[in-house]
Amino acid sequence: MNVPLDPAMQHQCERMVADLCGEFAGAFERPQIEEVMSDSVDRVLETATVFDSLSGGGRGQIAAALTAKLSGRRVSVHSAGTAARAEIDPQVRTIIQEIGLDPDEEFVRPVTDEVLHGADVIVTMGHSVGVIDIPDGVRREDWRIGDPIGAPTEEVRRVRSDIEYRVRELLAELGVAGAESTAAGSVG
Repeated sequence: MNVPLDPAMQHQCERMVADLCGEFAGAFERPQIEEVMSDSVDRVLETATVFDSLSGGGRGQIAAALTAKLSGRRVSVHSAGTAARAEIDPQVRTIIQEIGLDPDEEFVRPVTDEVLHGADVIVTMGHSVGVIDIPDGVRREDWRIGDPIGAPTEEVRRVRSDIEYRVRELLAELGVAGAESTAAGSVG
């Protein structure tokens, strides 16, 4: 990749290469897959139109991690914002790790036309999102949830519980069977 990636994004790209190597074993060699991945990342980073929205580092990562876990990874979920290389808030990182998830798996992607048009459901998290055009046929949910950035651990846990409740409700509406509870005292 010609454009340097932050560690979380690099980790995700390496995981995707490993997944593709497994899926296409025998058809393509690892160097071919790495080359295609590198080219794809470079093209996206060179041509993506990024909308002025939200910086990331908190609620979106919590929601993405919970959705992935509660759906048994049957739902493809992405956290998106304008600061695509933003670091996850340390308290948010801690509460994601508390429920046995890797916060680096839920890195923030830029809000691009491609991301918006590829979605079936777009969940925004309150007034800080700004103006985004939701494509026709895409369901939008707006969850008014407190911002966990810089909050004490107990407040971040409360935000996580609120998000977990909403994720469970959305998954049920979408017909995705629920999974085990993520944390002691979680809402569900």
